[in-house]
Amino acid sequence: MPLWFYRRLLALYPSEFRREYGADMSEQFREDWTAARHRGVVTATVFWLRLVSDWMTSVTAAHAEIAGQDLAAAGGSLRRRPFSTAALVILLAVAIAGNTVLVVIADRLLLHPDRKSTRLNSSHLG
Repeated sequence: MPLWFYRRLLALYPSEFRREYGADMSEQFREDWTAARHRGVVTATVFWLRLVSDWMTSVTAAHAEIAGQDLAAAGGSLRRRPFSTAALVILLAVAIAGNTVLVVIADRLLLHPDRKSTRLNSSHLG
């Protein structure tokens, strides 16, 4: 059961990392878990707490490193093609604006057709 759970944790590492280090990490886990289990319940509990803490830190770091590399590569590609980048930014802005307009129209006409306007008019001013 513990090895099964540990392998599930390993599955959340990037695939390249698993290929390079997965077998060694599983073997090290088996040895460390056997030693902790034989020392008692408290040691086994501390073992799992440290393992999960280390796992969260290392998985986050591994994925952050890959994301950083991907963003750097994307940034370099965008800098090499400034006109394509400008067109992409304009297209993205138009798509976001169009989506916003459609959501506002749907909200006003379909979801809340009886909602009164929140604007002040001259009759409210007295």
